[in-house]
Amino acid sequence: MTHDTDYRTKANAVFFAAITVLSMVAVGFAAAPAAAQDETYEQSELDGELVWQGQEIQIDGFDDDADVTLRESTDDGSSFVTELNADGDGTVQLDTEDLEAGNYFFEGGGSDEETFEIAVQSLSTEFEEDETQADETVGLEIDSNRGSYSLEASADDDLDDEELEQLFADSGIETDVGDEDDDGEILLEDVSDGTVDVNFSNVDDIEPGEYNFTFESTDTSAEDTASINVTEAGEGDLQLADGTTEVAQGDVANVTVELDETDEGTVVVGNYEDDNYQANISVEDGNDDGEVSVLFNTYNAGRDGTVVQAADDEDDVTLEGQQGDLTDLLDTGDYDVSVSPTAIEGESAEAALDDETDIGTLLVEERETGEMVLWRTSGDVRDAVVDAQDDDGDDAATEAITGGVESGAVTETDTVALSEDGSDVLVHQISATGLEGALDAQDANSNSEALYRVLNSSAEYDGEEVNALSLTFTEEDPGSNAEANEIDATALSEDQFEAATTVVYDDENGDYYVFLDLDALNGELEDAEGIDTIEDGDEYTAEFTVQEPLLTDAEADDDFEAIEDAYESANATFEAVEADGEFDADEIEVEAAENQTITGTTNVAPGTELDMRVRSDDAETNFIKNDEDLNVTANGTFEGSFDFSEQATNDTFTVEVRNAPFDASADGTVTGAGNGTNDTDGGFEVSDLDPEEATITAGDALTVSATIENTGEEEATQDVALTLDGEELDSEEVTLEAGNNTTVEFADVDTSDLEPGEYEHGIATDDDEQTGTLTVEGDGEDGEDGEDGEDGEDGEDGEDGEDGEDGEDGEDGEDGEDGEDGEGSEDGVPGFGALVALVALIAAALLATRRTE
Repeated sequence: MTHDTDYRTKANAVFFAAITVLSMVAVGFAAAPAAAQDETYEQSELDGELVWQGQEIQIDGFDDDADVTLRESTDDGSSFVTELNADGDGTVQLDTEDLEAGNYFFEGGGSDEETFEIAVQSLSTEFEEDETQADETVGLEIDSNRGSYSLEASADDDLDDEELEQLFADSGIETDVGDEDDDGEILLEDVSDGTVDVNFSNVDDIEPGEYNFTFESTDTSAEDTASINVTEAGEGDLQLADGTTEVAQGDVANVTVELDETDEGTVVVGNYEDDNYQANISVEDGNDDGEVSVLFNTYNAGRDGTVVQAADDEDDVTLEGQQGDLTDLLDTGDYDVSVSPTAIEGESAEAALDDETDIGTLLVEERETGEMVLWRTSGDVRDAVVDAQDDDGDDAATEAITGGVESGAVTETDTVALSEDGSDVLVHQISATGLEGALDAQDANSNSEALYRVLNSSAEYDGEEVNALSLTFTEEDPGSNAEANEIDATALSEDQFEAATTVVYDDENGDYYVFLDLDALNGELEDAEGIDTIEDGDEYTAEFTVQEPLLTDAEADDDFEAIEDAYESANATFEAVEADGEFDADEIEVEAAENQTITGTTNVAPGTELDMRVRSDDAETNFIKNDEDLNVTANGTFEGSFDFSEQATNDTFTVEVRNAPFDASADGTVTGAGNGTNDTDGGFEVSDLDPEEATITAGDALTVSATIENTGEEEATQDVALTLDGEELDSEEVTLEAGNNTTVEFADVDTSDLEPGEYEHGIATDDDEQTGTLTVEGDGEDGEDGEDGEDGEDGEDGEDGEDGEDGEDGEDGEDGEDGEDGEGSEDGVPGFGALVALVALIAAALLATRRTE
């Protein structure tokens, strides 16, 4: 009995040890996190919570009066931190000040052992300037890894509560002086990262000197200091934002002046004694942003017209006087730009120059006429550019054009498509510096209006009227005995020109983008006498010419021939064609599935919008499908996507393009196979099938591979399938760039279920398939595998059990030979290997114990 008791005792010990092991395995499974955001938490909802080091938190939900252990998670498991006692309500108080950053959890006392994180708050405070005047505002940069928090602010008792509140009155942060009066500390509530204004001018009679500020988090150990030197209030100062401003002769220079401690000052361009030209300009900062941008027109300088104006309508810029009567443009070269807080007296700037606070350079460079590049786009893209220009000016419109080029909605071209339903918009990119001043001098409401006025402005030279600029469209090869049609922009009225054009100025690169609406132009020309419209098959040269002697190398007193020889031109040629388009197949085939694409090609501008409609041919099926707001791509293609999943095989339909500059339609059929596209220009081709011919025994592992090549013109993705007698066994998704290829391999294909005979195996894509012959032989030779059963003879070792009669159980090992027939059982071990191993461990321990007894 004693032995039996010991045996059972040991057996129980082994069993409970195993249960313990299983319990430890179960610990690894975690519950889904819950969220809370207060300083009081339910212990069952702690998982994933973030607590900041230094906070005192309350955790509810433990067993009443229970001991609870706080443990820190480590790479090897966890380590003991401290033991706490829950009160009668199951509440634990935890001070995190001495805890390191890391992950923690509670154990015992009914804890759910949810893991929470303790993090250390960072805090950085720094003034943007090392020094400021007593009547200035300076930025204080605050940065932390925490979202929002409160700070206690003090200044080493150099400032009292009221003065600290005054300093931060313009910061946008709520302040509180607290209950204690004059303790030299205030509370900054709900602070977040950013720069706040600290206004020293709010503090009356603040003493000059070094001020050291301390900022401490109210609930964590985060703290930082920031120092600044405060000097006496100044008298005002002007500085140039840029030491040198470059401008092409005839363009408008932007000279930005920064004002400090004053709203007014003087800008002087040039020195009359050195340059024979000088402009005396007064400036006023009307919006108190500390700067004024002066637009200085080098085309009008020294001549009639507006010379200066403010870039911001709220500021004030006035030309008080200029010296030097110029008959030509302001010469190229360097001109001094002086600024001063001292005002101009009358028209004299002597006092201001005696008190100048900064001096820079205006560099006037030669202007030039470059080349013309033609682009085309759709009316919708043009409208988007106009909207950007109306809302935010030429810079925004230029960005919209650049974005259109990058996205393929604006493309370089020598062809435009015409249509009664909306022709392409032709865009002329004209590189020509030095014209901005002449355009700006027109005081027009738009760039188009300004350009039209300059095109129509003229002066007499050598008895001939010479227009400043010229923009013409001249027909090429009009045919035998026919005069070339010429469209001169000046033949239009100002309203007609504005209706047909949009002009965007790219100041940074000196480019003008002239958008020409061909429909609007042709509409205006229909009633024009002696001028034909632009028609299908016409070829035209667009030419932009700078003719004004002020803007060329000619002199005003040259003869007309010399003036004409000095003209500077940029031109480009384009052909007009009829808008056209078609689907990529006469007979379209789609699958009875979702996301079926139908594609086509057109010659209209990229970005052109259109709709596609699919309508059933049979009244019984009666379906209509639409895909709207499609865009023509940069390579002239369009594509619609439709859901045919509810249609049956052999349903027929007609697809057509709608709301487009062209007409296109095609017949279609719903099939049971294919990739659902009508792309006939290439696809995924299959080659090099390996093996093409193969003989195997049922159960052998088979590997099949092939080369897949994308013969289309664009990157594409398809499923590549392994098939057997037309049935799919496996598939792999493959993405290939146009023209690229890859090898797809299906390894270790299971053939155990195949009957002896011949099969057709292959690898297929949506577009192509290559097949071969697979011969499967019977598995009569499998008996040889049975020889592995000889390992079962180990069961005969059980005869040693004759020492204890139980050895006869070893004979059961002979039955193990049947196990050899089911080799799959070995494959099954990994699925529950840990459990089997544990059971084996228990059995071994029990047997050892029993034998010992």
